[in-house]
Amino acid sequence: MNRKILFAFALLTAAISAQASAFDPVTLVWKPKAASVMKYTQKGTIYNAPIPGMTGDLKFTATVTNTVKEIQSGGNILVEAKQENFTMSVGGQDMGGGPPNVVEVLTEKPNGFIIARKADDNAKGGDSPRLDQLQQFTFPDKPVNVGDTWNLEQKGESASDTYDSVTEFTFRGADSVNGIAGYKVEFTYKETNAPTATTATGTVWVSQDTCDLLKIVAKIKNAQLGAQLPQPVDMDFSMEKI
Repeated sequence: MNRKILFAFALLTAAISAQASAFDPVTLVWKPKAASVMKYTQKGTIYNAPIPGMTGDLKFTATVTNTVKEIQSGGNILVEAKQENFTMSVGGQDMGGGPPNVVEVLTEKPNGFIIARKADDNAKGGDSPRLDQLQQFTFPDKPVNVGDTWNLEQKGESASDTYDSVTEFTFRGADSVNGIAGYKVEFTYKETNAPTATTATGTVWVSQDTCDLLKIVAKIKNAQLGAQLPQPVDMDFSMEKI
């Protein structure tokens, strides 16, 4: 047989093999490492923020440092999340020093679901259980192909002023973030029995090796931000590894 034909056949076989592997199911499993540290920049815009005496959009930035403090024998993970270096502006006017630094200790299941939060005193008045519920992310319990979906259903509690909600996640395949190999997951969130339902759409990127968070972007409607901004607001939010 002609060597050129053999060479072309080899290339064709390699191409078919590559295409087949591209469609192999992907197992998304969080593999946190004890004492590992991840740092992020956080940005957000609250549109037409209802602040007395001021008009315009509220823009904020912060840095977030997540440290894995412990991987417990049962598999749960303790993560210290520190927010610092806050800046704020309203209508383009710098508000000077932002809120104080805040430290939370999160207890998370191996699938990423947060089952407990313990914040320091600086978080008082700024907590928002409905926003916490919106930010829950879980990995699928089985391998997924591009386009596959999985849901997270949460029940509201009157004691925490939360409502029933459904988050649908859709796997969109491989996608790098700043040169880091990752996987892309889109999500939609909606409260199902709230008088004014909070909804959101967004995208999450996780690393291919450990499934640690690389980036998140979200658009939120009727966000409930706690006692300091009791009126529902629309906002954009992002967080990205640095």
